[in-house]
Amino acid sequence: MPAPSFNNQKGEALIEALVSIVLLSVMMISQTYLVAKTSVAQKNSSMLNMALFQLRQQAQTAGISNLCTTAAPITVAGNRVDITATCERNPVTATVAGQTITIAKDTVITNTILKTQANGSNKALLGGDGVISLN
Repeated sequence: MPAPSFNNQKGEALIEALVSIVLLSVMMISQTYLVAKTSVAQKNSSMLNMALFQLRQQAQTAGISNLCTTAAPITVAGNRVDITATCERNPVTATVAGQTITIAKDTVITNTILKTQANGSNKALLGGDGVISLN
């Protein structure tokens, strides 16, 4: 058998190797992108959970009526997050044993919303528009 000549080689194996390296690179870049996006989503979820926990704790310890007058800021991951409290007071009517009792409008808080402000620091810390609310 005659020895193979270098003139007959067409470089098909080299082209196949280059194509496989390009495909592998695209797959690795897409996996890196997915890991980065997942990491950011996990961070935002963690910050939201910490903020909601502190809002609930504040509502339980300070009481709703105190929060309606002065809502104290919360601290999430070392950052101060200012909150606003919106409270609605509506009259309440109750019927007990055939008697109807109406409690005045300014006496009972019927709806409370604790909300963070939409600003740049809250957007960076909490993600999205930076607003979370506890109803």
